[in-house]
Amino acid sequence: MYSLLLWLFLSTIDAIVLTQIHRSAIYNPNSTCAILWNVPLSSPDASIQSCIGQCVHEAQCQTAVYFHDDRVCSMFAENCRSGKVLPSVNIQASVICYRKNPDSNTNCPSTASSTPAVIQITKNWTMARSMAVTRAYHIASVLTDGKVLVAGGSLNIAELYDPTTSNWTTTYNVNIARERSTASILSNGNVLVAGGFNGASLNSAELYNPIIRNWSLTGSMAVGRDYHTASVLTDGKVLVAGGQNGGYLDSTELYDPSTGTWATTRNMTIQRYRHTASMLSNGKVLVIGGYGNGVYQNSAELYDPTAGAWTATGNISAAREYLVSSLLLDGKVLVTGGYGDSRSSNVAELYDPTVGTWTTTGSMIFARYGHTATVLADGKVLVAGGRNDNGFHSCTELYNPTTGNWSILENMHSARSYHTATLLSNRTVLVTGGNNGSIALKSAELY
Repeated sequence: MYSLLLWLFLSTIDAIVLTQIHRSAIYNPNSTCAILWNVPLSSPDASIQSCIGQCVHEAQCQTAVYFHDDRVCSMFAENCRSGKVLPSVNIQASVICYRKNPDSNTNCPSTASSTPAVIQITKNWTMARSMAVTRAYHIASVLTDGKVLVAGGSLNIAELYDPTTSNWTTTYNVNIARERSTASILSNGNVLVAGGFNGASLNSAELYNPIIRNWSLTGSMAVGRDYHTASVLTDGKVLVAGGQNGGYLDSTELYDPSTGTWATTRNMTIQRYRHTASMLSNGKVLVIGGYGNGVYQNSAELYDPTAGAWTATGNISAAREYLVSSLLLDGKVLVTGGYGDSRSSNVAELYDPTVGTWTTTGSMIFARYGHTATVLADGKVLVAGGRNDNGFHSCTELYNPTTGNWSILENMHSARSYHTATLLSNRTVLVTGGNNGSIALKSAELY
């Protein structure tokens, strides 16, 4: 493809324009712009998206040129507008121009004869009122009345967000402070919080009753665990799988809300933690990836509640932990990002439960892990925040299942990872807390 124009909105930048030119062999696209430096991108997965990331995180960068053949990103200190970037010899490169004025029609010139397509993404993030305390690795659950319960993050303080008033109010404290726990909405409207970490992996669990706004301890799991998953089954029971407790776990347990007790069920086929799990429309639970048995995992397996057994299913293409899975409206499962083989990933894959196989779809524009992925009311998937090999992300992007493509959205106001993102009844997404380096956040934003 010789021509591509992509109009992007970021927090401090109104748009980015991409277009194809041809380069000379000395990494100079016949430009009169002031060059900052050339950055070799050594990763075998380096791409135009990698060069975008370099320019986005360099305060002085106004234009970048990515040389596909040699994986070099050249950055310039000014907006290389018409007449400043010209074609050279016939080796492919991409020009990335930042535009400060969204109303301007000045684009980077293109050597293509066809008219490039334009994707315009409007600004969508607004600051919400902050939580009472800072927190990361916490939980957030939408209650039956539409409010959002936020708890944990190494604190015992819990609070409620009311979308109708945009206000936070504290509610009763949890009995045991915990981070890296799971939260599950039960059929009776109560919230089950299980496991987590507080100096050691926890086996305790407790229930939040939204009617009386109080917490009560319930039965404890047989094994303490954190970095596990929890899935609500069609019969109302909760399946907890894997995690860690001084070692990696393959054990699984079932919580019965009618008795408040746990029962062990069959082990997964392998140990795993920092994996992900999705409840499928056929009632089975799909568990994917993670780390276990000393390696990053590319395996996936299915739990059948009727048989109480696990069976292997198709493997993902890239072994990784910290990946995020999302159940799409068509019943397929989208898996995004993660960390494996000593680097963050921008790989996205689709699982089809009808055939039990994976196919790759369009890669995310930014590699990331510790992010969130929220299925919106229109079926698109909002990916926000996270981190990669260079630091923490404020960038966000949107996946379109119809086309398999990603679009960059406006950045969040704060870079954050290990945060929560919750779809509200009014179709907005509430993002809370997270880490920004060594700092936990109490800020919240709305998409």
